[in-house]
Amino acid sequence: MIASIFRLEGDVKRATNPLILTVILNMILDPIVIYGLNLGIFGVGLATVIASFIGLLWMFYLIYIKKDTYFKFKFSNYKAKLEIYKEILVVSLPAGMEEIIFSIVAIILNYLIIMTSGVSEVAAFTIAWRFISMAFLPCMAIGIATITVSGVAYGARNWQNFNETIRYSTLISLIITLVFTVVFLLFAHPICDVFNFTSNNSELINRSAEILQLLVFYNFLIPFGATAGYVYQGVGSGFKSFGLTVLRELILSIGIAYLIGITFGMGIFGVYLGSIIGMSIGSFIGFVCIWIYNLKFKKECLYEKTCNF
Repeated sequence: MIASIFRLEGDVKRATNPLILTVILNMILDPIVIYGLNLGIFGVGLATVIASFIGLLWMFYLIYIKKDTYFKFKFSNYKAKLEIYKEILVVSLPAGMEEIIFSIVAIILNYLIIMTSGVSEVAAFTIAWRFISMAFLPCMAIGIATITVSGVAYGARNWQNFNETIRYSTLISLIITLVFTVVFLLFAHPICDVFNFTSNNSELINRSAEILQLLVFYNFLIPFGATAGYVYQGVGSGFKSFGLTVLRELILSIGIAYLIGITFGMGIFGVYLGSIIGMSIGSFIGFVCIWIYNLKFKKECLYEKTCNF
């Protein structure tokens, strides 16, 4: 929550540095508590809790002791208003439900992989999927900023900033995705080889690389759909974002994967191909929706005379 307030004030550095400290401390404490104190797997959890708490203390110092933020934590400023709770829940509940959808999609996708190719394919897919997920993390970071900036522009009835937020968010995310796509296509085998250095299983490494080279296209159009979802959250339309996620992830991606892989009998390749096609179609639909919303907002601002050309 505190990190979100820092980002809201435009102070990304204060939101990020405590998190960096938490990660570094976690890496330092892990071997100490696991091996030095002989706490084993319990030490992993203990190190994470300690590192996270220290990062939180730093945030408390910045906002309570240094006291140079615009926002002040004072109970005297707190006024209970049900309308504010409603506004928060309208955005947060759908966002939480979206995370549940992602988990459900992962479970179903793993089941389809087992049906068409067996358990060994799941191991190779899991390795490749970690890199695909890693490639999307920068886009998620941009998305978090998009929520704030689009929300501010929408609240100020500033269509120019709202429009530029959609354009730049999509463009930057797309460029990052393209870079990862090229890197994974060219260096999939050495990347997977390094990742699997303890397995000494050349068959698993080769299969992981093949899946990675195919699944890079899964992320290709996601920046368009993700931008739509983040902007909808920014303007307080969380359920529209949730609806697009259900359509993109569950109905289209999983539905077409089942159709091509199982119904049409194309096996594991059909599962991967169907998920890519469904994700691409869903992302395109999402971007069309948010662009129509953008044009509608432009007309509203022109009518209210808040657009300055």
